[in-house]
Amino acid sequence: MSNEAAPRPHILILGQGSREHALSRTLAKSPLHPQVFVAPGNDGIAHDPLVQGGCVPISATEHQKLLSFCDTHAIDLVVVGPEAPLCDGIVDVLSAAGVRVIGPVKAAAQLESSKLFAKRIMASAGIPTASWSTLASSLEEATQQLQQCVYPCVLKADGLAGGKGSFIVRSIADALDVVHKLRVERIFGAAGDVILVEELLVGKELSYMGLTDGECFLPFSSSQDFKRLSSDDASPNTGGMGAISPSPECSPELEQMIQSDIVAPLLQEMSLKGFPYQGFIYVGLMLTSEGPKVLEFNVRLGDPETQAVLGREGSGDLLEALLMMSEGKLSAYQGDLRHQGHAVCVVSASQGYPLSVQKGDEIVGLTELLAADAEVFCAGLKYDADADMWLTDGGRVLSVVAEADSLDEAVERVYALSSRVFWRGLQRRDDIG
Repeated sequence: MSNEAAPRPHILILGQGSREHALSRTLAKSPLHPQVFVAPGNDGIAHDPLVQGGCVPISATEHQKLLSFCDTHAIDLVVVGPEAPLCDGIVDVLSAAGVRVIGPVKAAAQLESSKLFAKRIMASAGIPTASWSTLASSLEEATQQLQQCVYPCVLKADGLAGGKGSFIVRSIADALDVVHKLRVERIFGAAGDVILVEELLVGKELSYMGLTDGECFLPFSSSQDFKRLSSDDASPNTGGMGAISPSPECSPELEQMIQSDIVAPLLQEMSLKGFPYQGFIYVGLMLTSEGPKVLEFNVRLGDPETQAVLGREGSGDLLEALLMMSEGKLSAYQGDLRHQGHAVCVVSASQGYPLSVQKGDEIVGLTELLAADAEVFCAGLKYDADADMWLTDGGRVLSVVAEADSLDEAVERVYALSSRVFWRGLQRRDDIG
């Protein structure tokens, strides 16, 4: 019998936000002792001692450079973080070159890149969702349609909009203003060329994520995202200002219903339509008086839900599950990716977010917080080596996570940690959890 230790897996994560930081830390802590690289990553990830491979200055659009890196560094598995590369077909490119990768192919990623595609899949699969229609392309016809709507309702850009393409409109004046922003100002470019009009669902939101090979489905613990910039319902939508996990609304019975009535029919329908799905799947739900209804599907993990869900106490080895899935053996995985206890994530954002973002402000207290081994996941920031200081460099700057046996204790801990970091114009919700 050989006494040689198994070789360390070499993992490459694509992306540069807090979600990718959480993914890299979670995989780096695996008992398999992987070497984890992140491309392109950010300065916060580059300073994380757990992520031993460090950051690689290659973007997900530089296909040849990625393929060369995978070859020269013997990458065993690529994990794609954000939606844009998935929807652009990065999985197709890597798979064609023989690189193992976690994520759906471009055709299956239409679940997120086109809300119209997702609605049609839900309709044919019998998955509960809000009633909907598409808005006519001419302003005159669209206006006539909007005059017949029951307000409030929801207008959604069909394509990718960074989590900001959904608008609750309370009058035809509001609706026409959104149409002008999407089609004339083109605030989201071609993503707003097709607009969906949806019934406004009322209830509590729930995020439900998992890993699937198209047949087997391994769930993560449920979570709840806080989308608005503040607790004011009139404040703008963001990419997410915080999250808790698990959601207090998700009972075992509800979880079983989500798996049997939504996830299973979705995977079956995608296969029947010729779009077999593998990768992470995110189901955004509204818990209505009529039962759970789907708000959206995402073809990747959520941000900031990922920070609250991954790597928590009691959860199984995600890297083992990913490697087994890449070998076609996901159904043999014996672990449970759900966690024990409660976790709370609080996002701190730059002045002006989510509209006109202020950059270049000094981040005070971050060096000390990182030295204290707090769970800080970095996104829109950079490190000025000459001045030895951290600076804001994006909208959502960083996330702080704390976990505890109770939700109240996790909330207390996360705000005590978050309050140790500040900068000019910092925006942070005070009601997460």
